[in-house]
Amino acid sequence: MRRIIAALVGTAVVTAGAVGLSTPALATDAHADCYGAYNGNGDACFFYRDGLKGSYVGISDNSVNDVMNPWVVFMTSTPSSDGKGKGIGNAAGSELNGDFSYSLRIWEHAGWWGRYDTLPPNTWIGHNQGVTINNERSFSLV
Repeated sequence: MRRIIAALVGTAVVTAGAVGLSTPALATDAHADCYGAYNGNGDACFFYRDGLKGSYVGISDNSVNDVMNPWVVFMTSTPSSDGKGKGIGNAAGSELNGDFSYSLRIWEHAGWWGRYDTLPPNTWIGHNQGVTINNERSFSLV
């Protein structure tokens, strides 16, 4: 069973419950949910604002070469619609690793190169905490 990850004042809380199907965006498996799961099945979640706030998008691909090709956008209206419809590349204010087994590495350039941040399983990062905030282009579970 997949679980939704909810953000509460700087912490991520796992809420058990069944989740309906989401509509994928473009060629990447992007959706308007942020799923938590084990063994490489958790989402990489990108939020428009710091502290897991603003519009967000969950991406279930384990590795994405360039979030600007295909263009991936912030999709949700909750917790707010701030940023909804904008591309996530070089625009995310915070990021969440929804996988409970693997770390998420986020690079500042497409093609998995340049400086990077590594988020341990089930953790998040915000402004002034990493080199890739508002500077993310590719990611992979490691």
